[in-house]
Amino acid sequence: MPLVTIRLFAWISFPMILGVQPAFAHGEPHERISQITGELRESPSAGLFFKRGCLHLDHGEVEAALADFLEVDRLAPGEFETDAPRAEGYLQLGQFPQALEALNRELVRDPAASRCLVLRARVFGRLGEPAPAIRDYRKALSLVPQADPDLLLEVSTALAANKQSKAALGILDQGIARLGPLPSLVNAAIETELGIGNTEAALRRIDRARDAAPRPEPWMARRASILARAGRTAESRAAWQAILTHISALPPGERSSHALYSRVREARDALAALESIPR
Repeated sequence: MPLVTIRLFAWISFPMILGVQPAFAHGEPHERISQITGELRESPSAGLFFKRGCLHLDHGEVEAALADFLEVDRLAPGEFETDAPRAEGYLQLGQFPQALEALNRELVRDPAASRCLVLRARVFGRLGEPAPAIRDYRKALSLVPQADPDLLLEVSTALAANKQSKAALGILDQGIARLGPLPSLVNAAIETELGIGNTEAALRRIDRARDAAPRPEPWMARRASILARAGRTAESRAAWQAILTHISALPPGERSSHALYSRVREARDALAALESIPR
């Protein structure tokens, strides 16, 4: 039997790799598991145990998944790469040394397995070893042609937590340049700037996001909130008032939407709170 190679690029689940239909992967996973269980009764095989184990894992049934992977290795030792999914199971169970051992084996076989590098980075992080975690995150990013926003956020968070905020901002800015000003990336960059005291840089990011957004009101509110957090009370008042002025100038049908009504209430509540602060 040929070696089954699992390539785990950015956030591909095991059932997707195996070709499981979305209806089973999301709507009725146990129907597919039951089907495979029936097939195993008729004709046990390592391949079926592997498929079932991956389905169990994808749906949080970790102990059942690990039992299936053990059976795969018993029936066909070395023919299926079970270390990667097994490591993910160990990680979910909080068994970090076992996860690290499995990932090390897999990365010896395939040093370019980006998903395994991400998993190992998470394990190192949980073990309190930030340096090797960041090393693995960086290598994983270098191997992925276009990183998923979730991966960019995960890597930038790890960098910022390890006092490498400039590097974290670099990762986020590269993602914004490639993927556009996704709110998740922009907000992460804003919070990173604020974390190192760069309020003006954070405000400039908000202004750019506001100018590019189809609806500027959320970014206007973000700006007003940050000014308040920075103790710039007068500017925050002016920013909240600008939101009310902006919304009042919109056509009646537009400004009566639930989202804008909520924004008006937020601005009025913020102005009321600011009134208690001396001018």
